[in-house]
Amino acid sequence: MAAIAVGTHWVDNPGFATLLLRSGAEAGLVGGLADWFAVTALFRHPLGVPIPHTAIIPNSRDRIATTLGRFIERHFLTADTVLAKLRSVGVGHRFATWIALPSSADAIADTIVDALPYLIRSAGSPDLLNFAHRTLGEQ
Repeated sequence: MAAIAVGTHWVDNPGFATLLLRSGAEAGLVGGLADWFAVTALFRHPLGVPIPHTAIIPNSRDRIATTLGRFIERHFLTADTVLAKLRSVGVGHRFATWIALPSSADAIADTIVDALPYLIRSAGSPDLLNFAHRTLGEQ
C-alpha cells in the first residue's frame, strides 16, 4: 500500500483513476497501521514505548480471567444447560450399560474390597474398626 501511495504521487497530472488508487492505497496503509497498533497494544507496548492504555491483556490478566469465567458460568454452565446436555448424552443409560457388564462388576467389586479397609480406618470409629476386624479377619 505504501509503494502504491508513493508511486501515484510521481504521476504527472493524475487522473480520476490514479487519484482513486492513491486514496485507496492511503486508506489501506492507515487502516493497516491502525490494526497493527490496536492488536499490538492489546499484548504489549508498541515499539517498546510505554504508552498509556497499552499492554492491556498482561496488565489485566486476572480481571479478564475472572470476568470470562463468570460469563461462562452464568451463560453456558447453567443447571438447565448442563442437565439438557447430560440428558441428550444419556449418561445414566451408558453408566447402567457399563456397570451391567460382568467385567465391570468384577472390577468395581475388587476396587471396593481393596478400598474398604482404608475407608474404615480413615473413619476412625472404634465400632467400624471392630466390624472390619471381625469381617475381614474371617476371610
